[in-house]
Amino acid sequence: MANLSDRTVRYALKILKERGFIKEIVLLGDARKRVYALSSKNVEDVINGGLFKFPLEFDAKL
Repeated sequence: MANLSDRTVRYALKILKERGFIKEIVLLGDARKRVYALSSKNVEDVINGGLFKFPLEFDAKL
């Protein structure tokens, strides 16, 4: 796993949620924990390079 700071991960998750690539799910057993899943409407965009260019370079223009 990458050694990214918590702040960096939170920011990346925020961007992905805002753009509709992922959705956040609150666990019923422990509301403090979150699970993230790909949004079904954007799975093809992610697979086809809608968010990333290969080799995995983040496209900041999105």
